Amino acid sequence: MSESDIAVAVDLDGTLISTDILYESVLKFIRASPLGLIFLILWLVQGRAFLKSRLAHEAIPHIQSLPYNRDLIEWLKSEKTKGRSIVLCTGSDIKIANRVADYLGLFDYIIASDGIINNVGLNKRRALEERFGPKGYDYVGNCPADNPAWEGARNAIAINSRVVQSGIVKKLGNLVKVIDQPRATTLDWIAIFRIHHWLKNFLLGVPLLTAGPIENVALIGTLSLAFLSFGLCASAIYVINDLLDLEHDRLHQRKRHRAFASGKVEAKHGMALAPLLGIGGAISAAFVGVDFALCTLTYSIIAIAYSMVLKRYAVVDCFVLAGLYTVRLIAGSAATGVQISFWLMAFSGFLFLSLAFLKRFAELERQLTGGQIKIEGRGYFTADIPVILGLGLAAGYSSVLVFALYLNGGRVSNFGDRAQLGWLGCVVILFWITHMWLQAQRGKMDDDPLIFAVKDPTSLSCLVVLCVYALAQFH
Repeated sequence: MSESDIAVAVDLDGTLISTDILYESVLKFIRASPLGLIFLILWLVQGRAFLKSRLAHEAIPHIQSLPYNRDLIEWLKSEKTKGRSIVLCTGSDIKIANRVADYLGLFDYIIASDGIINNVGLNKRRALEERFGPKGYDYVGNCPADNPAWEGARNAIAINSRVVQSGIVKKLGNLVKVIDQPRATTLDWIAIFRIHHWLKNFLLGVPLLTAGPIENVALIGTLSLAFLSFGLCASAIYVINDLLDLEHDRLHQRKRHRAFASGKVEAKHGMALAPLLGIGGAISAAFVGVDFALCTLTYSIIAIAYSMVLKRYAVVDCFVLAGLYTVRLIAGSAATGVQISFWLMAFSGFLFLSLAFLKRFAELERQLTGGQIKIEGRGYFTADIPVILGLGLAAGYSSVLVFALYLNGGRVSNFGDRAQLGWLGCVVILFWITHMWLQAQRGKMDDDPLIFAVKDPTSLSCLVVLCVYALAQFH
C-alpha cells in the first residue's frame, strides 16, 4: 500500500481547533437563553450525541473565528499535495463538521456524530476502519479519548508534546510526529483572574476613611478579608464574562489574544474555575458578616446579569456599571459598620457614571478609527459618540457639583477649619475628569479608565494631591 493510499484522519476539538465545540455551544446557548439549562439537562439525558445534535441546531459557534491550529493546517495541506485523502473525524455533530469543512476547503471525507452515534473512542476507530480498513489511516489527535483511534492507525500524530510526555501515545509505538499548539503560560493564567481590577475594591475602604481617624485597628483586618472576598467574586465574574463573550472577543483586535478567546485555555477549564472562585468569595464574605455577604451576593447577581444580558443595551449598561462601583461603597459600609451619607452616594454615582460612559466612548473611538460602525455585543454605534461624550462630561461635572454643595452646606465640621481645603479637592477632581475625557478624545484611553489612571502620570499626581489633603485632616 503506497503512501497516497493512506488517509490522514484529523480530530477537531483540541486538535484542529484549540477549544471544544461542545462547551462553546453550551455557552452560546446559555447566553442566548439563560433558562436553557433545563433543556440542556433534558437533552443530555437522551445521550451525548443527541445533545450535540440539538446544540448544532440551536447554537453553532462562529466557525470563521475559531482558534485554528495553523501549523497543523499547513501540514495537512502539504500531505494533500502528495495525493493523500484528508479526513475530518470528530466527535462533534455532523452539521458543525460540515461547516468547518466548507470553511477550510481541505477535507475529502467527513466522519462525525449524527445525533444517534457519538463518534468518539471506539466508535471513531470502528468508523475509520470500516471506511479505510485496519491500519489504513494515520490519525491526528490530542488526548486519551483518541487512544483507540491511535491504536488502530498506521501512524499516530500527536498535538502538543504534553500528551507525549505523559506516555499516552508512546506506549503504542506508532508515534511519528508531534505538532505543538500555543499553550497557556503562567502570565496567561494570571491574566484570567484580572487581579489588576482588584484595585477597584479599595472603594470598600472609602466609608471608613471618610469617617475620620481610624480608632478600631481590627477593622483593617476585616476590610482586608472583604477585599479578598470581592476580588474572588469579581474574578469569577470576569471568567464568566470572558466565556460568554468568546465570539465577540475573537472579533476584537486586542481581546482575541485573551486566554479563552485564543484557545490557550479551554472553555471547560473556565467553566470549572468560575464556581470555585465564587465559592471562595462566598466563604470569605461569610466570615466578614451577614450584611456584607448580602452585599457581595447582590454585586454578583447584578454583575452576572450584566454579563449575560444588560451589557447589550445602550446607556443601561453604563448605569449598571456605575451601580456596581457604588455597591462596593455600600459593602464597605456593611463590613465596617460605618454609615455612608447621601452626599457620598450621590458623588460616587455621578463620578462612576461618567467613567462608565468614558469606557464606552473609548471603545467607540477605536471602532470609528477601525472603520466599523458598531461595537460587537453592545448596543452602541459610532454615530452615538457625541451623545456619549455629552452624557459622560455632564455626569462627571455633576459629581463635582455635588461635592461643592456638600462643602458649602457645612457638613465637614469633623475636620475643623481645614475643611475649607476641601475646595482644593473640587478643583483637582474637576481637572482630573477633564483630563481623562481629553485623553479619550485623543485615542489614548484603555478599555477601563481606572486601569488607565493607575498608569497615567497626571492621574497619579492628582491622586497624590488628594491623599495629602486627606491625611492633613487627621493631624
